[in-house]
Amino acid sequence: MTEAQKYVCPNCNGLVDYGTKFCPHCGNAFGSWGETPVINPVTANTNNLITEAEYRFSKGKLIHALVSIVTFKGTQVTVQQKCNWLGIFKTNSGFAQFDIMDIESIYIKKSYNGKFVFMFILCLIVTFLVTEWLILLMTIMFGFMMRDKALIVKYKGGYLKLMDDKDFYGTGRHDDPQKVLDYIKQYNPDCVHVLMD
Repeated sequence: MTEAQKYVCPNCNGLVDYGTKFCPHCGNAFGSWGETPVINPVTANTNNLITEAEYRFSKGKLIHALVSIVTFKGTQVTVQQKCNWLGIFKTNSGFAQFDIMDIESIYIKKSYNGKFVFMFILCLIVTFLVTEWLILLMTIMFGFMMRDKALIVKYKGGYLKLMDDKDFYGTGRHDDPQKVLDYIKQYNPDCVHVLMD
C-alpha cells in the first residue's frame, strides 16, 4: 500500500490518509476493521472489461457453408474460417491473428447478394409467364434471402469480411455481430463505425 492511498471514514464518509488513527473530520478512531480503500475509477473500469469471448458466424450456400469463429483473449483476436461441404467434409479456408489496437475500422454492412437478385428477377419473370403458386412462394423466399449481412474488419496488414446469415434451418449457433463490436469498443472505441441502412 502506498502513502498516497486514501480511505473512507465509515462514520462521516470523509477521505482519510493511510495510517491515520483518528478521522480529522469527526474524530472516529480507526482500526483494521474500519478502513475501506477508495476505489479508483480507472481500476474499476478495467476490472469490468470482458477478457475472453468466442463468437460464431456462418454463411450458408446450397452445398457448403462458410463458418467463421472469432476468439478474443484480452486484446488478441483470432479468426478461423472453415468450409463445411455437404455437412460432412471440412476444409480450413482461412486464419488471421492480430491485436485489437491494430484495428483501423470495423462496421456491419448490409448489401444485396447479386445471385439472389438475379434469381429473384428470374422467378418474377417465370411467375408472370406461368402464374403458379409454387413459383410465387419461391419468389417470396428468394426475396427474404437477398440481403447479406457482413462484419467488415480492417486492420493493419489485412481485411476481413465475416459473412453471417440468419439460421433458417436451426443447423448451428449464430451470434450477433453487434456483440463483436461491443467487445472491440471497450478496448478500441475509435475504430467502431456505424453505417446507416
